[in-house]
Amino acid sequence: MTKTPPPLSERGFARKVDLMLRLTTAVFVTVYFVHGVDHLRRGLDFESTPIIVIGTVQTLLVVFAVVLVATRSHRAPLAAVVVGTVNAAGFIVQHVLPAWFGPLSDSFIDAPPDHHVSGFSWLFVVLDVLSALAFATAGGLALRVRKSF
Repeated sequence: MTKTPPPLSERGFARKVDLMLRLTTAVFVTVYFVHGVDHLRRGLDFESTPIIVIGTVQTLLVVFAVVLVATRSHRAPLAAVVVGTVNAAGFIVQHVLPAWFGPLSDSFIDAPPDHHVSGFSWLFVVLDVLSALAFATAGGLALRVRKSF
């Protein structure tokens, strides 16, 4: 008969996952900030009102999730999963896909020259997606470790 392994929380994973959540939060918020700086560099005069509103709500959600992680709230892992997943999907829809979504698109694929999309813009949208997915994954692992208590 096989012995049931101890819960993840008893194998030292809880501290490692907490550290991973904190590190991915730091990377995610840094990359998100640089992406925002790139928006300012490119200019906001061509952005539609829905894009500005979505970006503002997105920023508020990121700040909320970061505060939850920083204060070690028990809701931080769930916030990381939700905010990270929504951000990754949002960056893909807004910047990576063609302008299929009308005023909800700020596509880098077919951006006119006056949108000033550069290699830097592309680099940080890719890093945004990857860091948001890492943030969501760390939150998911933290939720899993918590359920093993």
